[in-house]
Amino acid sequence: MQRPATGRVAPLLAATGISVTGDGAFLAAAPLLAASLTRDPLAVSTVTAAFYIPWLLVGLPAGALVDRWPRRLVMITADLIRAGILAGLAILVATGHAALAPLVAAILVVGIAQCFFDAASQSVIPVIVGRDKETLTKTNGRYWAIDTVGRSLAGPPIGSATFAASRMLPFAGDAASFVL
Repeated sequence: MQRPATGRVAPLLAATGISVTGDGAFLAAAPLLAASLTRDPLAVSTVTAAFYIPWLLVGLPAGALVDRWPRRLVMITADLIRAGILAGLAILVATGHAALAPLVAAILVVGIAQCFFDAASQSVIPVIVGRDKETLTKTNGRYWAIDTVGRSLAGPPIGSATFAASRMLPFAGDAASFVL
């Protein structure tokens, strides 16, 4: 007996919600960390630029490659890479060894992995729910609503608050979100 499409997509949507909320926290905490490391506005702006550079350079090739690779393996690999990089960054912050260069490098690598993960997770939706237009529309709507709420509405205040409590906490939290 085949499970209903909504039951099969629920784990993807739940994982997306957890992960993008961690991403939103990271988006807020990284510039805060940069500003705590340097007073140079140009240096701090490199952190923000680093969030977008992977999409400009890797976004299209990542999508083309994901079409040829096993999507589940791509998503797992991308999440493990992001978890490892962010755990390393959290350790640097916790030990007082954080610097602007490793922060920017971490953002770039996390962004590249995100290009692969996002392409794979979007392309796996029709595999999970089928090609019925109504079901695809509903699932894609839920996916992007979760993404918007987590990355733009819930994540940034969480990232700011956790950074205020402990500078390493939003980075460790985002690393944990990828493992979850």
